[in-house]
Amino acid sequence: MPAPYTPRQGQFLAYIHAHTRLHRQPPSEMDMTAGSRVELGRTERTRSMARALDEGGTVWEGKERYQSMVDLLRDLNEGTAQWNEEVT
Repeated sequence: MPAPYTPRQGQFLAYIHAHTRLHRQPPSEMDMTAGSRVELGRTERTRSMARALDEGGTVWEGKERYQSMVDLLRDLNEGTAQWNEEVT
């Protein structure tokens, strides 16, 4: 019989439970994504145009150049979706 949820889902459920007990209300969407962010544009540290990060570091890094912002965002969405499938 498979587990009722993945370890990553269990982490989210534990966070929701702890937050609800502490604040007497469930976390908002902003609370749930506080450790994640997306950076657009090059920096002195990297040559890629986009990066997706979580509290553990970089989870996805894009190419150096894109033809358009639509192409960049499509690549970002596909890259983070693939990462999400790997961790859940």
